[in-house]
Amino acid sequence: MTYQKHLLYAWGGTMANGAEIWSNSLRFKGTDLDFPYTEGGLYDILDSFIADTKLIVTDAAAGMNNTVRLTWAKLNPINEFGKYASPSRTIGRVLETADQVTGAVGTYLPTFVTCAVSLKTPVQRGPASAGRFFIPGCSFGVGPTGEYNPATMQAAAEAYAQYLSNLANFPGPDFNSLYPHVVSDRGQPGPAEPVEFVQIGSVPDVMRSRKNALIEDRVTVAVP
Repeated sequence: MTYQKHLLYAWGGTMANGAEIWSNSLRFKGTDLDFPYTEGGLYDILDSFIADTKLIVTDAAAGMNNTVRLTWAKLNPINEFGKYASPSRTIGRVLETADQVTGAVGTYLPTFVTCAVSLKTPVQRGPASAGRFFIPGCSFGVGPTGEYNPATMQAAAEAYAQYLSNLANFPGPDFNSLYPHVVSDRGQPGPAEPVEFVQIGSVPDVMRSRKNALIEDRVTVAVP
């Protein structure tokens, strides 16, 4: 099983006032599978992606609290085996402190409670039909039923849809319509489908690995 060649954009940083780290990723694909990208060209795309990512991190509608900090990003070609096409060279930026940005909202949920940004493609089921990433430091309020507010969901879906559109419209030469895709290795090669819709669900998501990593403190009180 192999992948169609594509680019992997990853970004992340710290949250909970530096106590935890976070990261997300998206895959991009164009019509040219042979990666005619120079290192300088990749850095141009990466710098454009970083500028767009700063905007989504600082957008209150995106739901990141003000402990979430963007500190790094990287963009690398991925070969048919799912590995970096140039293993010895990573195209990345570590942001200087003055160049870092934080989330915009001053309300907090437990760090393991989040919201998935679901990525939908033209395919209804099977490989490459959907993908997702999670909002770090999610700050969405919940109602009496424990669900996210519909207005909050709508604003978030619009913000993340615009983010994907912004990423696909970087300045400079058109690298054969490079666009967010869901990419699968289930085939020879597997399918790659463009992201057409963003979905935000009403039920909070729980990141079990983050929750299970917490050491629980207990308070014991004797019964009088």
